[in-house]
Amino acid sequence: MPASSPSHPLREATASTPRPMRSVSFSRPIGARSPPSCATSRRGCAGKYLFAVGTCGGSLDSLRGSLEGDLAGGKLSAVFLLEMPTNKFPPPEKRRRALLASAERKLDEIAAYVRSGGYGRHETSAIWIKAIRFALAPLDVAVGAALAVKNGYAPFLPFFPMKRVRGMDRAFRTSGACDGCGLCTRVCPVGNIAIEGGKPAWLHGCEQCYACLEWCPRGAIGSPMSRGRYRHPEAQVEDIIAQKGGSL
Repeated sequence: MPASSPSHPLREATASTPRPMRSVSFSRPIGARSPPSCATSRRGCAGKYLFAVGTCGGSLDSLRGSLEGDLAGGKLSAVFLLEMPTNKFPPPEKRRRALLASAERKLDEIAAYVRSGGYGRHETSAIWIKAIRFALAPLDVAVGAALAVKNGYAPFLPFFPMKRVRGMDRAFRTSGACDGCGLCTRVCPVGNIAIEGGKPAWLHGCEQCYACLEWCPRGAIGSPMSRGRYRHPEAQVEDIIAQKGGSL
């Protein structure tokens, strides 16, 4: 269930938290093992119950550190990992359904923990996931560098988790199916796309959320770094645009 839903269990849990310790929640997508820069928040949170939920494809390393470094006077009481289908390399349909069902159960568990004012639960990737990622790191760097050279953007390196991401939009391509409708410009959360000559042009401030690719009504946007398309079955394009204060 999208977090924007008024009946979302995290919203209900936040609303039901006792007023003296009113809670603040942070739901963050995770890419390159950390949240995108546009998803950080600088707001005074001292004296409040703070918790964060990272949605990702199974790898969560730095959500706590990156958020706490950005919260003025606040500390996270809990950090949760919510594994979801990744939209970059979507899993088979059966696996998607299993992940979504598991996520619904996990949301109920998180909501109960928050309602109780729980403290000290800080989830991260399983040790075996970290071990596999470490073993495959040389291959990951080699493949990333090859794609970077081919497509003309600065190579992504694990030593700079988000700093090399923004130029990776040079890998995006449009096919002849594009009709210049401009929907991609409205779903991009950071205003990184402009329509030039009737076609989208990426401005190299990308956060690699793939919203432009996933929501293109004609399937005209592609990238060699993505295989297939996926979006949450309950997500609506109106919700994505509304997050930016826009409308269809």
